[in-house]
Amino acid sequence: MAMTAVAAFMALSITSCGESEEPTPVPPGPGAEGNTIIVTAEANSSATFTVEAESSWTINNPILWASFDVLSGTGNTDVTVTVSSANEEMVERIGTFTVNDETYYLIQRGIKDIVLPEGTFALPGQFDELRIAVNTTFTKEDMSASTTTEWLTFTAIEATDSTLLDDGNTYSDLKTYELVFAATPNDGGEIKDGSVTLTCNGENYEIPVRQFQPIETDLTQDFYRHSVFLRFTSTNCGYCPYMETQFEQVYSDAEMHERVVPISMYGSMQGGNYIWSNTNYFMNQYGAGGYPHCAINGVASVPNYQSIQLIGQAIGDLIDEATGNMPSKTNIMASSTLEGNQVAIDLFIAAKEELDINVFAFILEDGIVGYQADYGGLLDNAQRHTHNYITRGILTSVDGNVPNKIEDGLYYIRLVGEIPSEVENADNAYIAIYTTYPGSYKGNVSLAEYTDLGFIVDNAAKLPLNGNVDFKYE
Repeated sequence: MAMTAVAAFMALSITSCGESEEPTPVPPGPGAEGNTIIVTAEANSSATFTVEAESSWTINNPILWASFDVLSGTGNTDVTVTVSSANEEMVERIGTFTVNDETYYLIQRGIKDIVLPEGTFALPGQFDELRIAVNTTFTKEDMSASTTTEWLTFTAIEATDSTLLDDGNTYSDLKTYELVFAATPNDGGEIKDGSVTLTCNGENYEIPVRQFQPIETDLTQDFYRHSVFLRFTSTNCGYCPYMETQFEQVYSDAEMHERVVPISMYGSMQGGNYIWSNTNYFMNQYGAGGYPHCAINGVASVPNYQSIQLIGQAIGDLIDEATGNMPSKTNIMASSTLEGNQVAIDLFIAAKEELDINVFAFILEDGIVGYQADYGGLLDNAQRHTHNYITRGILTSVDGNVPNKIEDGLYYIRLVGEIPSEVENADNAYIAIYTTYPGSYKGNVSLAEYTDLGFIVDNAAKLPLNGNVDFKYE
């Protein structure tokens, strides 16, 4: 049976209906047909339509970005509508107005452009076909594709998505096309690099591809649930050791050690050490009002109770709750290579359902010895305290990166970045990865404060700078 890898990257924001052939727009260009008027993307483009009426008529609710040469009349009348500004987007701009009680649609076409997928596309070794999706307002006739990669052969460009606009009669010029390549399967363990070239409107665009060994996923098994313990702290925060020591006690348990990926983000509190430039950004994202603050899986936080045992109990209960009641929908497989100061990651994500996944990847460092304020006298040596899980940098955007879909249930993303100069010892550095998807959750841990942030941290992994992690199952 043929195995196909589909690399999709962008969804249209208008109603979609699947068709294998390109539809013919109605009407085909600037002008009017029925109650639909179409103009081009340029400012001051215009079209004329005819109001057919036996008596008086009036245009009501005129569109703010368009003007009419007449707004009322009697009997059949030609009316010219002109748009005041250009449509700088690829998707159409649509407005409505009424003539007496009859609704009309004004459609301003989008600009001619193409959006290519970002990054490198992955092809698992067992697949014999690669499909790369692009979105464009150019036509199929404006495009061609080729490759000099020996294990790929170009076969076709296919239209896969057409969109019906609000008038129910006109199709968008913005369409999704798939570049289709036959692939020779890779039965060995060697990773092969290559590229394909898309030519559109006379411009050449190169898209890198990588062929991996066969990658197997089992969506029928339960994915192993890792929780993320995200702590916002400061070396000048004297109350922060309360939360730190209690987490470490929980984390010392062997099973908890397997279940949790800890991340510490240091901020400034009248100065301090190990301050990360993006800490305040993530504090805002996770609803942290000060130090210390911990967020567990993005769904709950734990107050800094005066009774420190309550802090540890709440942290442990939240992790247990996630393991029992929040089964992971995603699973993470990754490999990394470090060459000089640059790290590159190939990351695969298995998903049990269609999700709007975001991926975050941080560079962390352990074993840094330095000062930590300690109002409770909880630390053995506050002047030479060992700091772990220190966030040194981020390999994704701060809002996360969206992986490319290879096929149903499997996504891929390649990340490349430099080890920050703040890292003192690369041997103690590693990568923490987690996935999120939109949603909310409220559980039953009485000591926790559940927060609806609009997203859930679904799963996580710790990846060496030179190493790999595999899909893991319960």
